[in-house]
Amino acid sequence: MAASIALQKFRGRMLMNGMFRSKVTLPQRLKEGWFGKAGTYIANILRDYKGATLDIFTDARERPIKATIYIAILGSAAIAAWNNPDEQSYDRSLLDARNDVLLLSDPIRNRASDRHLQGLMELRNQGRIRRLNLVVCCVMWRDDYSKALGRYDSQCEYLRPSWRDFNQRVLDVGLMNRWYYLEKAMVDYDVNDEEFATTDS
Repeated sequence: MAASIALQKFRGRMLMNGMFRSKVTLPQRLKEGWFGKAGTYIANILRDYKGATLDIFTDARERPIKATIYIAILGSAAIAAWNNPDEQSYDRSLLDARNDVLLLSDPIRNRASDRHLQGLMELRNQGRIRRLNLVVCCVMWRDDYSKALGRYDSQCEYLRPSWRDFNQRVLDVGLMNRWYYLEKAMVDYDVNDEEFATTDS
């Protein structure tokens, strides 16, 4: 009894091993059709990716310093892309900065910071602030018209702003969840330079 059970188990194992070791073959009509061509194309792509991956690890093993530099650059780019600020972030930062300046009285308010924020708020209210996504960073720039405006000159692609004067339209640069022009404008926003100039005179 025990011998027959063992024999049946052995036959079952041999059958399973034969099934796993056997290669699946496609009919000739499928190999010659689009299914076979697609399979050959995918197999070639996988073979190329496999070879490229093996070459990367081989080069990294032979040139560790170069590989470390590449990894650092790619890692920094990935972190910067992950922390790339969006339009909502700029809008919140602009409103927070404007509120901070409005809480100050006129005698101690920095005029340059106040004028800069007033101009940005006017563009915001007109819907003319745009965002250019550069993956690792972004640029906020000034458009001529609002997106909601339906006039011909606001919709015609030939009348849109050109790249030649784009540097004059830049409002801010965002990187790593920070807005550098806005932060620069808020330096000493509670110090009125004109007040000291009047006192000295």
